[in-house]
Amino acid sequence: MSYSYTNILNCILNAHADNSPVSALEHYATLSEHCSMTPLLWIQYALDSTSVDPSHTLATEIMELAVEEFPGCVLLWMYSLDIARMVSAQVHIKEEEEEEEDGSNRGPPGWDLWNKAIEALCGMQTCTPSQPNAMLELYRLGVQCFPEKAGEIYLQRAESLLCGNESIQSEIMMGFDHDSMFKGQDKKELLNEQVEEARKRVAQYLTVLNKYEEDVALAMIEEHIHMPCSFSFPNYLGHDDDEKQQNGKNEEQDDESRVGTLYDWNAIVKALGGIQGRICMGMGMMKTANAFLKYIEGISQHIEYLQKKVDMKHHKDEKNDNDDDDDDKWVRGLIQRLDKFIVSTYERAISECPTVEILWIKYLEHLLRVLHGERPLIGGGNEEDSENLQTPTKTAKLLVQLQNVASRAVKNCPYSSRLFGYNMQIVLEMARAGKHVLEPDDLMKVVIQAINGGFLPTMEAHLEVYMEACQALQRWILELVSKGTSFLNYDDSERLNTTKGRNEDGGGTKKKRQRGQDVNVKRYMGSLEGELDQEVDDLVQDLREMYEAAEEFLVKKYPKWTQGRYLLYREWAKSEAYVLSPLYNELNSSDEAIKWFEKMVRAHQPSHPNAWREYISYVIGKAYAKLSDEENEMDEKIVEIPGMAVAKFRFVRNLYQRSLSSTKKVDVENASSDELEYMNALKLLCEEYIQFEKSFGSLTSLDAASKLVTKKLSSIPQRISKEPETIIPVEGSSDILDTRQEDTMPVEGSSNILDTRQEDVDLKRKRQDEMESLDDEKHSMDVPATKKQKVQSDKIANDKNHEQIQDDKQLLNETIGTVTTQQDDNVEQHKQTKTLDEKDGTAETIKPAKEEKKRGPNIWPIKPKPEHTVKVGNMEYPAHPYTVHVSNLASETMDMDLYDLFRPCGPIVHARIFREKVLGRGHPHDHIPKSKCAGLIQFEERDSVEKALELSGEVGIHEKLIEVTRSNQPAVAIVPPGMHRVNPKGQGKNTMRNLK
Repeated sequence: MSYSYTNILNCILNAHADNSPVSALEHYATLSEHCSMTPLLWIQYALDSTSVDPSHTLATEIMELAVEEFPGCVLLWMYSLDIARMVSAQVHIKEEEEEEEDGSNRGPPGWDLWNKAIEALCGMQTCTPSQPNAMLELYRLGVQCFPEKAGEIYLQRAESLLCGNESIQSEIMMGFDHDSMFKGQDKKELLNEQVEEARKRVAQYLTVLNKYEEDVALAMIEEHIHMPCSFSFPNYLGHDDDEKQQNGKNEEQDDESRVGTLYDWNAIVKALGGIQGRICMGMGMMKTANAFLKYIEGISQHIEYLQKKVDMKHHKDEKNDNDDDDDDKWVRGLIQRLDKFIVSTYERAISECPTVEILWIKYLEHLLRVLHGERPLIGGGNEEDSENLQTPTKTAKLLVQLQNVASRAVKNCPYSSRLFGYNMQIVLEMARAGKHVLEPDDLMKVVIQAINGGFLPTMEAHLEVYMEACQALQRWILELVSKGTSFLNYDDSERLNTTKGRNEDGGGTKKKRQRGQDVNVKRYMGSLEGELDQEVDDLVQDLREMYEAAEEFLVKKYPKWTQGRYLLYREWAKSEAYVLSPLYNELNSSDEAIKWFEKMVRAHQPSHPNAWREYISYVIGKAYAKLSDEENEMDEKIVEIPGMAVAKFRFVRNLYQRSLSSTKKVDVENASSDELEYMNALKLLCEEYIQFEKSFGSLTSLDAASKLVTKKLSSIPQRISKEPETIIPVEGSSDILDTRQEDTMPVEGSSNILDTRQEDVDLKRKRQDEMESLDDEKHSMDVPATKKQKVQSDKIANDKNHEQIQDDKQLLNETIGTVTTQQDDNVEQHKQTKTLDEKDGTAETIKPAKEEKKRGPNIWPIKPKPEHTVKVGNMEYPAHPYTVHVSNLASETMDMDLYDLFRPCGPIVHARIFREKVLGRGHPHDHIPKSKCAGLIQFEERDSVEKALELSGEVGIHEKLIEVTRSNQPAVAIVPPGMHRVNPKGQGKNTMRNLK
């Protein structure tokens, strides 16, 4: 979509600055059409509309849309009631005339709106004592709007709020002073008793929810979206009274001119930060969302606790049951209200965090569970009085609510492919309920909405939307077939080797038979009815067309994304194999599933082993069946074609061979998690190949399979992940495996898949040492006579220490023996070392001993891995421990600028800027070459480097932010003594004086 939320919001602010309400309303309309607005933005929209429509008719319509978008926001309901209170004076006379004509009593004006607000909010939103209590102000506003209903509102407040009811008694007493509210002393005493009893029960059963409310408040404070503690609704009262005082001079004016809103809403919006602030602007993120989800979980647990308590009382003796009958009824009513409170809490969370995907997902899942009847029945076993029983009216209401929530979800989170998938699921729910006939175009409309929106972030999200549509239509096809051929639902389980029914003698036991025999599959052989058969055939064709549309989209939108086409073909192949072809195609020479399995394994190279495993699983499990030619129809059986029963084993063998030739080899040392998963899948594929040949192949085919598997697994070590390794057993097959290869498969008794010979490595190392000794001997013959004399003197010195060397060698040989006892292949090398020890102590004889002593036998010298590395091009170098590289410098930056900037990090050895080389002569003495805008700084201490790295992107020189990284080269090659410090440590004046 070609719009920007930020740009439109800026246009609204500019319209406010220019005092152009008409322009602002146009931008509001554009914004509300394309995306979901926030609660405070809706209020500002309605306030701006009053300058164009002083009658508040347009504002009323706007607020109707607002409370439909965010029914969990108390602030929206307060403003709506305040407007209704003001507008009611204009229509009050007309409503009274209509009531007199039809003889009905509709209640005070706006009372329906109040009931909608209480039903949406459930009157249960609590608050901490230190925070502004919007719900308390809503009840007080209700008393002001509907004084004749004040007693009922006070009772609702007492049964709902935990905080704020401390002053309810005094408010009731003040209300009794006005005859318009209450009449009679009896009503006063009765209301006080009811309110006091409700307060006690709320304190008894709802105090446990306070901790969750506190967690929500803390999360909102951390994300700066909570109303400030200094904010108070009573501070913004009196707007109506001021207007009355101003208009009191002219008492003959109409009532319309003397009625205004109870609160100053312009001041309230300004106090909350306006549309540029964060409060009520949908700025809540994961902290607040998680707090609300824990709140909802706590409510569910509390419902379970109260339900168990009611059940325990219900199963008690009837004599004791009459004593607590009133309390049980109140708890049952409380459970029902808490069950509704879960929905209102979801709505409240969404009003604060409308862009958090997980909130919408959990909300939709909750509504779907309620629709499917997964919520427990409310009431102590008396199901007739339960309000949770599903009726057609409630089902229709839930479906409408689901549609509303799902549409709002994708409007607030257009980036979520999962939420578009839930929209498709709701289309199926509407079809199941019989509200309309499912058409594939209904699913494709959701796909087009998601794609054209332009908010899906990745290629995978685009593909997932198409796949959700295809899977939804596939589920619907299976449900239709299940309804037409069985009395069970599609998602029910059915055991294959049991028969439902009773014995012929009418006994109460099930029929018994041997497992796996006499399976009555003939009862499913009946064809579908005419209309249902035609509908299924049409839907099968539609599903294929949807897959073709997805393929066309991928080829056009992402032509180089072969992984996406592989994923699509995999789902397409499974649909053809297990759903479409069995339902639509008759027995013929072609197989559509094979076509798409072939496309799947060829779409992305190298092919994944799991793709081949799915392909092979389909081929080996497919039955090419027909009905036996029996004269009696009752004796007909389903049999497989004999030729195909044998041919498919050849097909499978060929698929295994193709799979191993098309898979890749992975670098184990640098393998990622996906590559490790790939290697595990390859090992499973090889194991299944060997098991297949052992079960259905011959010795020749098993020999060929073993050689192929050995070659494929030659580069994979014994353990490539933390999961248990998969060992390919080849029992008693030493003649099957090719032991002449250097890398061989393990025979029976071996625990490794590949046996890497240490002997070859040791022999190569020994030959290398011998060649080095020969080179040294040859080189010593070419040196001058003086050097030869020096060599002879060194030999004599070595002969004097020969006895000590022999002792050292004996100790070294003992170490060698300890190591080589674990490797039988090192015996030959041990003998060669012993032979060398028995020779004369020449330089050639001693040198190998020095090499062995230096690095030890059979062990290559291991260099310590550097703590930090610097990548230059494709190579990595160890980072210099004292030097950093500074880039993005201004061209006028000098060396001393770097020194001054980084001096707080620690003592500096040298700081220099890279400059271009100046060739030739004739340059002035003070000429400075052009800077390369980068340099090096070398410190004296390692900690200084860490401090300097923290300055990257934080500080700047000459109005340019610098970038600091590690360097692989020092700033100065050799640091002269005494240059590390201005006063080198140990050489200062005081130190030198003390040394004297």
